[in-house]
Order: sequence, then C-alpha cells, then structure tokens
Amino acid sequence: MKARALAAAIGIAAAALLAGCAPTVTLHPAPPHANDRHCADVMVHLPDTLDSQNGVLVHRETDAQSTAAWGDPTSVILSCGVRVPGPSALPCVQDTGGVYWLRQKNAKTKIWTFTTFGRDPAAQLTISTRLSPGVVLDQLGNQIAAALPKTGHVCSSTEDTVTGGGTSSDTPTPSPTPTG
Repeated sequence: MKARALAAAIGIAAAALLAGCAPTVTLHPAPPHANDRHCADVMVHLPDTLDSQNGVLVHRETDAQSTAAWGDPTSVILSCGVRVPGPSALPCVQDTGGVYWLRQKNAKTKIWTFTTFGRDPAAQLTISTRLSPGVVLDQLGNQIAAALPKTGHVCSSTEDTVTGGGTSSDTPTPSPTPTG
C-alpha cells in the first residue's frame, strides 16, 4: 500500500516537474488572419530569446497559429494576423526598424499593447509593464518590417519615446492618418 502511494506521489511530482519546465502558452483561438503567408514569414524569423532589462526571455511554444511567447512567466506575446487598424487617436511610436506601432497601456492589467500601423496583415505585441517595451519592439521590428507589407499609411506624429515618458501624458492624441 505504501509502495503504491509512494509511486503515485513520485509520478505526480514528475508530471508536475515536466509540466513546469516550459508549458505551452494557451493563446487559442488564433488571430483572424493568422493564415496569411506574411505571418508565416514573421514566425520563421523570430528570435529564440529576447533581451530585457530583467534578463533574457526564452521563446515558448504556443497553441495558436501565428503566435509566439517569451518568458516564464510569459512577459511578451506576439500575434500576427490581427485586425488591421484604421486611423486612430492612440499614440503612435516608431521602432528602429521603421515600423509604426499604436500604443495602449492598461494600468489595471499591467500590460502594454502595441499594434502595427500601416502594415497588412497587422501584428500585435502585448508586453508586461515590468519590461521596457522599446527594447522588445526594437528586437522584433526588423522581422516585422521585412515580412509585413506596408499599406501606405503612416503616423502623422510619433511620441518622443516608446513609453511616452518624454511627452505630457498617456492621453491619446490624434496620430495616425492615411496617406496616398
């Protein structure tokens, strides 16, 4: 009887240990346009790690097409094939790869949300507010810029910094407008 209980306890502990190594991040369902061929180009060129001021974030498996996650606990999520945004009053930033991003901050959930502007299909990053989002955007911007075609829409003005720290507040101001 004791041997069975011990074997069961060891089995449960082993299963918990294996599951704790790097469980799959649940992001189901996939974004609406996840099957776009440009999203496939983004996904195959993603880095295995992202650098952050909190250390290296390791890429993790996800359960939805055209998604990626980094960190344990998950700190960065990429979704390609999200709805393409139109003109917006959200603040806009530009990364070093030349990609425009619409920026939203949810203080309650402690999440930054960045959605590409002027790209079709669109991609979205959710980033923990514990991280510096500019570092993450700059690391992923080149893959986004190379894979997702421009639509001709650009931001009419961009924030001085990715976090808006160099500007007056997080209050949205009219930013992106279509050109051409």
